[in-house]
Amino acid sequence: MGRFLLALVMQRCPVCHSGRVYSGWTTMNENCPTCNLHFEREPGYFMGAMYVSYGMSVGLILLLTLLIHLVLVDDLSWSVLIAAVLYIPVVPFTWRYSRILWMYFDYWAAAGKSS
Repeated sequence: MGRFLLALVMQRCPVCHSGRVYSGWTTMNENCPTCNLHFEREPGYFMGAMYVSYGMSVGLILLLTLLIHLVLVDDLSWSVLIAAVLYIPVVPFTWRYSRILWMYFDYWAAAGKSS
């Protein structure tokens, strides 16, 4: 389980846990450099990652809004605005990890079907 979580955090292949998923900041490898797994299994495969990204974004913005509202600003609308501005630099990480989480979820679900 520890190796699995470390591979997820380090953005490694969901099958072999050693090949890099990304070759650049926004560029994904087509295949795993270690086990040759094809990452985008079909056209539109990462459509599900949009739902993961949305959930991550909403959760993070809600948490930021709550913290800002409790600590800094009494006006909720200003808290939301400040949280949204603070969230902008986090968007690339959310995008990358939503794809990683989607791939890991997909391979976990597929493993459950095959057993």
